[in-house]
Amino acid sequence: KNEFVSEACCEDIRNIMFRQQYKQRIGGLLPRGTKVASKTGSLGTMFNDAGIVYLPDGKGEYVMTVFSIGHDLDYQGNEPIAKISRLAYDHFVG
Repeated sequence: KNEFVSEACCEDIRNIMFRQQYKQRIGGLLPRGTKVASKTGSLGTMFNDAGIVYLPDGKGEYVMTVFSIGHDLDYQGNEPIAKISRLAYDHFVG
């Protein structure tokens, strides 16, 4: 909403987030073509993603941040983040 930093700074941040190449987390289970700006992170068995999901038909957007941690290095952290994201999307789209 351009409230904490300048509009130009917000635009730069969004542009960086739109270039995210690792899209299996917040955007992973959303309908094809859903606009998502996000930034992922991982360290060992910890996986996270923070982003903005733009809803269809002018319904707005929402911001979400999800952190997920497993018990071993074989942990598949993308799936729980993608599922949480889809639940939020379905809730807001109705």
